[in-house]
Amino acid sequence: MNMKKADMVWSLVWFYVGFYLNLVQHPVSSQFPHECINNASSTRICCPDNCGGYQRGRCKPLIPGTHNEYSVKNRDQQYLQRLDDRFNWPHCFFSYGCICNANYGGYNCLDCAFGYGGSTGTNCSLKREMVRKNIKTMPDGERRLFFEALKDSKQTQSSFVALASVGCKPGQKKLPDLVNLTIYDFFSWQHYFASRDSVIENYQCAETSLPTGCDINNYAHNGSGFGDWHRLHLLMFERELQKMTNNSQLTLPFWDWRDQPKCDVCSDSYFGQNNSQGYIEQSEWFSNWTVVCWHLEQYYNIRGVCNVSQSIENGDIMLIRRPESEADIYLPSSNDVKRALDQTSGKGLELLNIRVHSYMGHNSTMAKIVSSANDPLFVAHHCFMDLLYELWITQHGFTTIKSFPERGELPGHNRNETITGFFPPKLHRDFYKPSYKLGYVYQGITTKPGVNDDSTLKWWHWLLIVTGFAIFLPAIEEC
Repeated sequence: MNMKKADMVWSLVWFYVGFYLNLVQHPVSSQFPHECINNASSTRICCPDNCGGYQRGRCKPLIPGTHNEYSVKNRDQQYLQRLDDRFNWPHCFFSYGCICNANYGGYNCLDCAFGYGGSTGTNCSLKREMVRKNIKTMPDGERRLFFEALKDSKQTQSSFVALASVGCKPGQKKLPDLVNLTIYDFFSWQHYFASRDSVIENYQCAETSLPTGCDINNYAHNGSGFGDWHRLHLLMFERELQKMTNNSQLTLPFWDWRDQPKCDVCSDSYFGQNNSQGYIEQSEWFSNWTVVCWHLEQYYNIRGVCNVSQSIENGDIMLIRRPESEADIYLPSSNDVKRALDQTSGKGLELLNIRVHSYMGHNSTMAKIVSSANDPLFVAHHCFMDLLYELWITQHGFTTIKSFPERGELPGHNRNETITGFFPPKLHRDFYKPSYKLGYVYQGITTKPGVNDDSTLKWWHWLLIVTGFAIFLPAIEEC
């Protein structure tokens, strides 16, 4: 075989390998970056930095956000989207975004995907595995670095902007009002945004501000997507802290609350000791910690959204925590956790979550879903919920995406739907997997791939490989 023909064969081989790798990888990225705001009104395109160049990513049409029985009629979709800009997320705002190749990630594909190392200008070829540790047993120095990062995140501007008014109004020619937030306030607002009630079926009653009797949807809770939504929420926040501190080894710790007679991290050595009114006054890191987006009347108004800029300007609502103040509510026991993990439905885990939130006291910041993420204790608690989610996934062998409901759940909770509130869109199926595939593990537990794990090559993977060898091997031997 001559050199020209050999070069052609090898080019085809590498094209085939690249084609296969693109099929088995999933893009990973984030939510409304500053760079995209000026272009949104006219082009509805968010592809900054040319998506990192041809090797790293491409600017492509974004996938539909909702794929279930609630999207039967196009006019119904449009009507629902006008009432709720989260429906069919994120098409109210953008139609094009960066789809990253292979191990690249970020809204501009200049980051690495979760689970891979490197930064701008690297090829993201290094596998990473961070260890999230128990906040009670982690080294003092690491714990202090985490608390200092939390404190700084409350004062450092985020790379993303938040909505200050409702979007998807009829004839809308530009994005609604947007506001800059600090990293931690954006983290809190993002939970608020996805958790706010939304009408899904009897949406005529959305014309009223309190939809009593309507079918209500919550994009981050009360469905199969609960674990994945909070998993991605924590991953994004963890990455923001790593960038802010220039410390790629910084990880979020977890609070193991099982069998605790009281909140053993509600002290000045950890998340702060509250006074008789519930305020945190003496903490080195969390004294005078303010709360954004706490108004219940805005929260329950389907057609409204928290005006986060006004919420910050008011600044008179402080973090409140009153653990042990509810006589009949206790932190879950090991037996409670075991019963929840034994259920084939994830609803048991959600009930544990509700119980821990409620334990923090009536009218406390963490007890209300509208404001819960404002309490920094939310981070360590939900890291432990993610640990339990990890155990639940592997205990039941639910490590193939086929075990995640494809339909039948509320909008935003089905397998192939987008995880509401993150941009560019990410699918639930891409985070319903053992955590080591996303680049982190938990101290003290081992979750091994099961026999049905999606790391096992599927039949069509083998077919592609065998077909490739059948096509190219004879030509290569001639070379």
